[in-house]
Amino acid sequence: MACIAGVTYGCRDGILWTDKCRGRFYCKEDASTPGCSSTMGHIAVGFFGAVRSIGLVARSIRTNLLVPLRHAGGTSPLVVSRSKFKPTSIAAIASGREHDVTEARLTDLALASRLQNYSGYTIRQLMNTYRERYSMREVGRLVQAHQRQMNREYAYVCFTRLDMAPMTPFPWTRTLEMMAGTQQIAFPNSQFWGGVNDRFALGPGHLMLNTLAPQFEIQHASDDPFIFADKALTSEYALCAHLSRARLNISIVPLPLCLLRVRPNREAVMCDVDPHPLLCPPSDIGGYGHGDARRGRLEGCPSTVNCTVHYLEQQIDHFNWASPLGDASHTTFQQRFFINQQWWDREGHGPIFFYFGNEDNVELYVNHTGLMWESAAEFGAMLVFGEHRYYGMSMPYAPNTPGCMSFLTMEQAMADMAYLIDHLREQWGAAESAFVGFGGSYGGMLGSWFRVHYPNAIDGVIAASAPVWSFSGLHPPYDYNAFNQGVTFDASAAGGSTDACKTNLKAAWPRILGAGQTPDGRQLLTEAFRTCKPVRPRDATSDDPYSILQWAEGPWANMAMGNYPFASSYLMHGDSLLPPWPVRVACSHLAKVDAEKDGDRALFEAVRAAVAVQYNNTGDQRCFDITGQLELEARRPRKMTSPPRRRAQGAPQGALPRPVQPRLTLTEQGPADRCVGDWGYQWCTEMTQPFTQGTDQDMFYCPNGTFYPKQNCSDWSAGACPEWSVTPRPEWARVALGGKRIAGSSNLVFSNGLQDPWHGGGVLTNLSDSIFAIILPNGAHHIDLMFSDPADVDYPDIGWAREFERGQMRRWVQEHAQKRMAKRAARQEL
Repeated sequence: MACIAGVTYGCRDGILWTDKCRGRFYCKEDASTPGCSSTMGHIAVGFFGAVRSIGLVARSIRTNLLVPLRHAGGTSPLVVSRSKFKPTSIAAIASGREHDVTEARLTDLALASRLQNYSGYTIRQLMNTYRERYSMREVGRLVQAHQRQMNREYAYVCFTRLDMAPMTPFPWTRTLEMMAGTQQIAFPNSQFWGGVNDRFALGPGHLMLNTLAPQFEIQHASDDPFIFADKALTSEYALCAHLSRARLNISIVPLPLCLLRVRPNREAVMCDVDPHPLLCPPSDIGGYGHGDARRGRLEGCPSTVNCTVHYLEQQIDHFNWASPLGDASHTTFQQRFFINQQWWDREGHGPIFFYFGNEDNVELYVNHTGLMWESAAEFGAMLVFGEHRYYGMSMPYAPNTPGCMSFLTMEQAMADMAYLIDHLREQWGAAESAFVGFGGSYGGMLGSWFRVHYPNAIDGVIAASAPVWSFSGLHPPYDYNAFNQGVTFDASAAGGSTDACKTNLKAAWPRILGAGQTPDGRQLLTEAFRTCKPVRPRDATSDDPYSILQWAEGPWANMAMGNYPFASSYLMHGDSLLPPWPVRVACSHLAKVDAEKDGDRALFEAVRAAVAVQYNNTGDQRCFDITGQLELEARRPRKMTSPPRRRAQGAPQGALPRPVQPRLTLTEQGPADRCVGDWGYQWCTEMTQPFTQGTDQDMFYCPNGTFYPKQNCSDWSAGACPEWSVTPRPEWARVALGGKRIAGSSNLVFSNGLQDPWHGGGVLTNLSDSIFAIILPNGAHHIDLMFSDPADVDYPDIGWAREFERGQMRRWVQEHAQKRMAKRAARQEL
């Protein structure tokens, strides 16, 4: 990675990690390398499991795992084992000698005798479960003991089984740079026995030792170690189920690691070598049942592992000379950005493709913005992905800093990007290069407004699915119901689904509330929606029937935005996959019932199966903790892709269904105390996009006086935001950001897909001969920015949009080159 010699690298929670901080990358002088190199902190490699044949894997482990680690600069790597074989064998591998120990059969028989009291299970099931539990936990304890003994902390821990042969050199430096400062555990991008590949894992030491290694102690509080007997009795399945628990807040990322499982007879079967996405078995409550490696979509596509990571010191407050929050000792923060230079024609002044980061970790956009990656070679471009302040690793303040959110504004973020572009021009040799901007969703809004306000910094911007006109006070006015009408369109025959879908959903809402009025109805809700706890009657503190309604309404907007013709993890934050055309898949369940003729059970089960397409897309849920899930979602930072549901204007307080709110304990932080980017805060200040629901034009619920006081669901007001202690400014987009008066700008392409419910707030007509609006009838949320997919062939509007955008990019680059040559000619004349 490129950096400045002697300068610290990395920022997390407002703390700048120095070269004295154990376990972090830092730069140092290196006489053999220009600039500087990255040095890894202490790393432990732990081997576990009953050995198959060390003689078959020793050379591969040494050559492709341990030697690359030392070459990469690993500081005193610890190699430990608690496997069932001779202790001299692991020492032989580490030192370069080889042994052949084939005692797997004896080990199996010994363990089988210890487990003979567990009747009803085969030896294979017993072995496959018990062996990994015992060994992985024990090797983790060895590493922890060594930490205490040596008074050091292992920044990263790698667990691997001794029957796994790495067939290619492991890219330690690139992988650890990608994982620095994250809550990620990396697994090989292949599946074994119905779960996550548990034969190799790499992650931060605290996660590996405190979360991964003791996983079975956490999961199996019961005396029965085979609690998953009704499913696959494998450690891989148990590992998948454990890591999928939302409370752990762990990201699973794929490793493009070629591993070969070597069996005692020197053979391997296709299940061992055939690559698959990370997979969890489907359950019987519905769902897609197919999980994706986190923050990745297409295997083989470039991603963060193809980039170098950098940081730029930015002012916390660009617009005042006084110290922000009155603290003269803390006036700057580190903004993260990713760079790929493999195609850059530096000598020919190749352009810079610049992505404007969204309200999220910028890695998500590095890994999904295929238009940039697929166009770079033709243009000879360098790729840059700038992270938005307060998101990912670009944190101005540590948690619990009073007033910390004050500098999360569009204006401050645009100034960050302007300084970053200037830095690239001055320090990266890009002074003569054209800068072409890209952004999707909020990133597209930011990029288009940046072009309006900083036309000297960027030559043109592709703004995909950027609803810059989704605000109040515009002329002509924005239809506040447009978003939910867009969601309903996807769930109709016109949108490719079936009209029975939207009709049955609209009919289900009052029937859910009606069922909640009686004990038999609540029992039906419990059974039909497979709730983890019995549905309770409405009282002063809870409203379970309305919570079910909220929960069942929830995923439709997200599935509509992600209504792509291919499977994608983008709208799932890279965590898992939605299937191709997810709204159509969900609606297929509702098409099977008739709300007027069928009973409540059939209707409710169809609704549950439909929303399980998203809620159970990993396939590992056995029941739905609906209230708990809503509380968790209310506690999490919001994204623009999860628009808030606002109280209708004039509704009396206390008389309405109560949205589920997070219940904070004495040790938990409120949203303003976390000092982390949150669309809820941005919505409550500048990005106040209005929404209405429950009109006769959409499929959502509006209280009609039957169970709750009747509302006029066509009205809307911003209201207050007490959770942030701020008051929204709905007029800000019109007054300060340009509103609909942006035709005086130039070199903008606004693209909108009709499958994307945000298109109602987008620019849908050309504004000038250089500000274009293109429409994709089959496009969902900024599909044109995504990687090409074989499914695109059936939808020519998607490919056409990308080619139109490339044509404008060529024009912008050519115009910049002509201006550069004209200036050069003028200087020569002088």
